Amino acid sequence: MRDREVVASIVAGDPAGLAEAYDKYASVLYSYSKTFLREPADAADVVHDTFVIAAGNLDRLRDPERLRPWLYAVTRNLCLRKLRAEKAVAA
Repeated sequence: MRDREVVASIVAGDPAGLAEAYDKYASVLYSYSKTFLREPADAADVVHDTFVIAAGNLDRLRDPERLRPWLYAVTRNLCLRKLRAEKAVAA
């Protein structure tokens, strides 16, 4: 399934679309998250949160062919938010 079809499926509320996106991108997003975060559990949480955000916000994605970079951007932002929160607690 192409990203455009995955996005349309998710926006339509079809759980198969979200499952397809997860199967296609979760592993690489987890690896990407681990480059930011020390704890594997934190990286897993970020990936989970990325797909929760995707489920609720993909209707705003202007170009459905850009699903992959959009997911990476969401993941990066969540990682940076987590790092900032950890830094604030440590201070």
